[in-house]
Amino acid sequence: MICNNIETRLHFSLQGLGIAYLPEFAVRQALSEGRLCTILDSYSKRTGVFYVLWPASKYPSPKVRALVNFLCEHFLKDTT
Repeated sequence: MICNNIETRLHFSLQGLGIAYLPEFAVRQALSEGRLCTILDSYSKRTGVFYVLWPASKYPSPKVRALVNFLCEHFLKDTT
């Protein structure tokens, strides 16, 4: 099944109808209660590509610049 709704993917996973790629905040309670378990943990440590897109501008807004700086600081460290 292909679905772009977090709640639906979570529901089907909880029913045992497959695996789902879900954000941690959506599954935190189910994980702590043992209703779900994680898989492929060794592949979930900052793998893949992460893109940040914003409108082209000579002077990006301070909020955009702060977000980009934060993401770079937290996602580019410990990449080894």
